[in-house]
Parts: sequence; structure tokens; C-alpha cells
Amino acid sequence: MKSDKRIKKEVDALDERREDIAKNSINTNIIIDNPNLSLKNRKEWIDIFSETHQIEVILFLTPFTDLIICDEKRAIKRKKTIGQKGLINKLKTFIFPLSSEGIDRIQYKININININK
Repeated sequence: MKSDKRIKKEVDALDERREDIAKNSINTNIIIDNPNLSLKNRKEWIDIFSETHQIEVILFLTPFTDLIICDEKRAIKRKKTIGQKGLINKLKTFIFPLSSEGIDRIQYKININININK
């Protein structure tokens, strides 16, 4: 029970810190490098920054075969992997971002034949 209260306190402190960053970062671009596949994940960020920033989403559309290659490369370099099943599960949860979420601009970048040698 104590650990639940401690965790809640830590999460609340992190949320408060994010809000402070938003308020104190006017006229500063902030990049959130996170898949944010679901509406709920994006909403957390949009709610914090929508009053102080323009919300722009850049969606990278990458062929599945290239995602597999990147995951294999990541397994070698960082000893971490998601695997094909994990990639498929992530794609199943993905919901395209919409302007109705409070997004001011959405850019689509199509990644074809990514350089796998980097």
C-alpha cells in the first residue's frame, strides 16, 4: 500500500514537472520522440502543451520490412528487440492522429528503402 502511494506521488511530481516545462518553454520548440500510438498517449502531451505551443505531429510511414530490419539492427547495437510479433501488436494499437485531437499540423513522411547500413 505504501509503495502505491509512493508511485502515485512520483507520477504526480513528473506530471507537475512536465506542466512547468510547458509553461516555461514558450517560444521554444519541444520535440517528443515517442511513438504515441494511441489517442490516450498523445492526449497526455497535447493537454500539457496545447495552451503554450502549436502542436505539430510528424508521422513517419515506413514499410513493415524496413521496421523489421531496424529492429534487427537495434538488437545487435543495443541488445534490445521488439520482434515481429511485437511490431505487429504495436501496429494493431496504432491510431492515425487527427486534427480533432487538438493537433495544429500533421506532416506525413514516407520512408522508402531506408539506409540500413548506418
